[in-house]
Amino acid sequence: MSTTGDAALAPTAAPLLTGYIMNAMLYGCLLMQLYWYYMSFPRDPRFLKLFTAVLFCLETTQTALIMYDALESFALDFGSVDQLNKVHSAWMNIPIMTGIVSSLVHSFFCWRIYTLSKNLISIAVVMTFSLCQLITAIYFGSRVYHIGEYSLLQASTQVPCSVWLASSAVADILIALAMCYYLWRIPKSFRRTELLISKLIRSTVETGTITAIFAIILVVLYTSLENGSYYACMGAMLAKLYSNVALAVLNSRIRIMNGRENADTTDAFINMDEDPQSGLRSTISASNQLHTRINYTVDVQQSYSPSAAGKGGEAGRQAIPLEPLGPFSASTERTDTKVQGDYV
Repeated sequence: MSTTGDAALAPTAAPLLTGYIMNAMLYGCLLMQLYWYYMSFPRDPRFLKLFTAVLFCLETTQTALIMYDALESFALDFGSVDQLNKVHSAWMNIPIMTGIVSSLVHSFFCWRIYTLSKNLISIAVVMTFSLCQLITAIYFGSRVYHIGEYSLLQASTQVPCSVWLASSAVADILIALAMCYYLWRIPKSFRRTELLISKLIRSTVETGTITAIFAIILVVLYTSLENGSYYACMGAMLAKLYSNVALAVLNSRIRIMNGRENADTTDAFINMDEDPQSGLRSTISASNQLHTRINYTVDVQQSYSPSAAGKGGEAGRQAIPLEPLGPFSASTERTDTKVQGDYV
């Protein structure tokens, strides 16, 4: 291939190939997290299992479409600049699929916020931005389909793409702020509760800011670079990030103890009820608890009467039957109790 041809292919092929590879890697991470989730939490509510199953189906479909695009661009039509410039199925697998996945993940986090606060206003605000990004993502995808080439995207699709990604980033930031605020309001009467809340706040900030920062970077790249393939590179990873964040939150209940993975639902279940004095009351129900049972014995089988000692020596000992209370022991036993409370 000539040097001129290589120079024309590199700016388009390199971002596309990088995006395809990163999408496949994040899909592998998602499969691993799904395995951990279903193995560790078989008793989770059905709607959570349905939620993860829907995410898996959507992400599998997106990865299949992206792999077919890679096959067309780098195998069937290898070396063709025109084929690399075509969007193929990117109009579907990037904006539309990402918009659907992010809306599902936003709904999941809104449910967590409602579990903590019972505040519909904050949920309505977040879902407004989430629906806005979904609608603009679908519209942007339709525009990409009609344009058909990466080199022509920036001129006519900056506004819908910017609105889509900006709305998604705002929703992510609002979710992180709301979760931190409502978690911080939980009374911290015990050290374990304080550590649990700190862990949840840290996890919320980490997972919420990842997708928000990534969406902001994607907006900057799309509006500042003329080559639309850079958009495809970053956009191919955004949906996978949302799904991995949701699974990471669900799997954050797993603890590794003594070289074994143990599912700990204590970190996930906090029920917020109204209290007339403090305004809020937090109750934590654990599924793995240590209960201590103590049995003791007072073993008295005979008593000795001094007055009768001279009459018969050993005969003076009178047997007094007492009911034994059982052997003395201090033992611990692990019991599984049904988890009651709301998931956060």
